[in-house]
Amino acid sequence: MKKIFPAGAAGMFILLSACSVPVYYTEEEENVPGNIEAEWGEEVPLPSFSESSISRAQINEDDEGEPEDLEIWYSEEEEEELLPHFQDAGNRHRYEEDYSTRLVYGIYSSDIHIILNYEAGDQMVFGAHDDVLSIGGRPVGRDIQSGPMIYTFHANGGTYSISYSEEARADTDAHREQIKVFLQNSG
Repeated sequence: MKKIFPAGAAGMFILLSACSVPVYYTEEEENVPGNIEAEWGEEVPLPSFSESSISRAQINEDDEGEPEDLEIWYSEEEEEELLPHFQDAGNRHRYEEDYSTRLVYGIYSSDIHIILNYEAGDQMVFGAHDDVLSIGGRPVGRDIQSGPMIYTFHANGGTYSISYSEEARADTDAHREQIKVFLQNSG
């Protein structure tokens, strides 16, 4: 079984930038930031979640096949094997074709409790959120709905959205601290 070492992007605040934030990746996850950079075409600083393991990382493409947004899915349990369907290279390829995406890592688990999305540019519309909080002196949109709790903020030239599942949403102080650490170490 893989050993984890996460930090927060969801709370996962492992910055893939030149910040002094601890990096908590399993050995298998270590290459994820570099693989994302190679596929995206530039570095995308990521938060790290110490309580989570990366299950899936994918880059969704626009109609021209260019990167549009990045999704990283985290689960509480670390899995050693890909989901059975994705162990077959043909199935992985069909998934990428059907969903206009490039799998960078996984898919290891369907039991997801945090999803991180990143889009280049400032995609935030503050009026669209239930709340706008100040975390680390920066505006962070928060949507409190039945189901996931979602935090949205602008950093590093892009918009980040972190969705916590119903099971993971209870610890809002920890979520805010993870976001604060990431924002303090981000552009």
